[in-house]
Formats: sequence, C-alpha cells, structure tokens
Amino acid sequence: MICVPAFFLFFDKSAEYRFIIGAVVIITLMDEAKGTEKSQQFFLFLILGVVLIIVICGFCSIGGYYIRETLMPAGAKTRTALVQLFATVTPVRSLTIIPTTTKAYPVLTIPAVTPTLPTGTSLPSPSVTSTFSPPEWLDPPGGKIVFTCTVNEIQQICLINASGEDQKQLTESKVVHRDPALLPDGNSIIFSSNRDGKYQIYEMSTSGDGLVKLSKDAGNSYAPESSPNGNRIVFVRENGADQTIWVMKRDGTNSRPILSDGMSGNNPTWAPDNSRIAFTSSKNGSNQIYITNILGNNVRQVTKNISGINGGISWSSDGKWLVFSAGSEGDRDIYLIAVNGDDLQRLTDSGNNQDPFFSPDGRWITFSSTRDAKDEIYVMRSDGVQETRLTGSENSNWEPHWSR
Repeated sequence: MICVPAFFLFFDKSAEYRFIIGAVVIITLMDEAKGTEKSQQFFLFLILGVVLIIVICGFCSIGGYYIRETLMPAGAKTRTALVQLFATVTPVRSLTIIPTTTKAYPVLTIPAVTPTLPTGTSLPSPSVTSTFSPPEWLDPPGGKIVFTCTVNEIQQICLINASGEDQKQLTESKVVHRDPALLPDGNSIIFSSNRDGKYQIYEMSTSGDGLVKLSKDAGNSYAPESSPNGNRIVFVRENGADQTIWVMKRDGTNSRPILSDGMSGNNPTWAPDNSRIAFTSSKNGSNQIYITNILGNNVRQVTKNISGINGGISWSSDGKWLVFSAGSEGDRDIYLIAVNGDDLQRLTDSGNNQDPFFSPDGRWITFSSTRDAKDEIYVMRSDGVQETRLTGSENSNWEPHWSR
C-alpha cells in the first residue's frame, strides 16, 4: 500500500503536491507499524527520516519557486530556455576583406608649351655648372702635384695638393707654359715656355715668383726634370725634326747631349739613384722605352713590341719599376713594367690615360685621363686601385708631376 504514494513522492515533478503525498506516506507507515515494539521503533526512525527529507525538499521547492518567479530573467522559465540564455556564443568571423576606400583625385593634364621665337632666333644653350668637389680621404696621399692647366685657351702652370685641395694658378701671362716639374725640395718648379719666342727651360718658386731662365741653347727645349739630388736637369732639345736628350747643371750651365751616337729620344726621367735615365725612342721603328747611364753609354731597351707608347714615364721610388702609357690614339692606358722588361701590368681600363708619375713614397701614381669627357688629373694606388679624380675645371688639365 505504501508503494503507490511513495511512487508519486519521488517521481511527481509538481512540487505543490509533495506535502500531501508525504503526509499520506507517513499515515500509511504509522498504520503499518502497529505491531511489536521493535517494529514500532524501526518505523519511528523511518518516519522521522522521511519527515526530514520532506522538510528539506519543501525548502528547496519554495526556494526554487521564489527564484523562478522573482529573480529568473524573462524567457528562462524552463531549463532549455535557461541553457540557451547563458550559453557562450562564439561569433563567426568573416574572411571577407573589406576594401579600403581610396579617394580619387582628378588627373591634371599639363599642356606642353612651345615657345614662339622670332624669325632667326633660337633658345639660349643652358650653362654648364661644375658640381665637382675635392675627394674625401681616409688615408690621403701627401705632397704636391704640379700640372699644365688651360686658362682662357692658354696653357698655364697650376699647383694642387695631392689630396685634391688648394688648387692655384701660378702663371698668368699670355704665352704658353707647359711641362712643369717640381724640384726635390718642393719649393721650386721648372717648366718650358715660349715667352721669348722659342721654348726654353725656366724656374720659379711654387708661389709663382722669382722667374729665372735656365736654358740658353738654340732650338726648342722642353720636358725638363730634375735629378733626385737636385744637381742636374735633364730635358729634350729639338732642332728641326731631331729630338735628343740633353743634361745641364741646375743653374743652366754646362748643357750637353747624353746619347753620344746621336740617338733620338723624348720624355726623359731620372732614376732614384741619380745615375740612370729612362726615355722613349723610335730608334728601331716603333716608340719604345730605353735606359741609359748618365754618360750616355750602355743603352738598354726595356719594352719590346708594345705599340702606342706615348707621353711621360716615371720610376718607382725603389728603382725597380717604370710606369708609362700605351695604346691607340685616344684610348691609351697606364702600364707598369719591371726595369728588366718583365712583368708587364695594365693598371687602367677606361678613357684616354697618359703622363703617369709616381709619388715620392711609391704608393701612388698620378696621371691625366679623359674618362670624364676632358683631361683631368687623377691619382690611384700603385696597383691600379682607388682611382680618384683631383681636378674639376671647365678646361683640360694634364702633364702632372709629383714632388719627390
């Protein structure tokens, strides 16, 4: 008999009827407990336990009812609705890229304007402004370089620091000044000029003062160079079509030809030991380099079958190398060769390069080149690297000579 009300007590979901059902269960148990004393005690504890359960369930039911009716949000009166209300919703991210709106600007069309010129006139040519500036160095070469510069279409003598700074013009008269060379002390310059009609050898200070005429020979004299000890000057004397190598004392006295057999020669340069002179000659047909002692005997040919040798030559400071230019007209390069004729090396590969000259310490070579449209003065390492331009005037500069 107790099974029926107990079934409704635990399986009926209507909390409002649980008190009634519980009472029915208690009455039913009391009716069943009419028996022995032990049975009565057992059922008494059972009844107390059921009452306690009913009281707890009652409080839970009252609390649940209060929460559902008072605190629960609207729309959450059932379990399904409550789960849906508080469930975590993961938003769906769209992979669609929203294009950025770019403001469109109107296209401006600038009409071409063609100037109308009067008949027989033309637009003026733009002026050319030199933007050349002296180079910046980490390890600048030392000393000074003297060279031939063109000023108002006249060849003059100019001087510049080997680092490319402090360039100045030393001569100004309206005659040709060319072939400059610094004396060993670095305070004087010798050069050739036609200021007296024919080309003769002159000397002046590096400030352009103290002009002195040294040579007094008939014919033209040019391309002078001082011996390393400063005692003698070697130069070229031209008489008609003949060019020969001559030597004179520093003061211009005791001038005489070197080559006793009348051998022609040009571009003479002293060896560091003061006892030898290198020069160019076309004795055997093509222009080649030769070496002779100061007496003019024991002439020895250095280069063989090298075409287009032209311009000045120079010794290295240790006397083991000669530097010179060779190649076709307008496309010459700088070469290095041992004095015994071995180990020929080309140092340049662009423009027309001429008149190389070693620095006193042998680490650098100065030369002229047309790689920038006109002749300018350059320096480079003795192995041909670090080519650096020193001058940047509107006119040509060439024939550089480094003080020893």
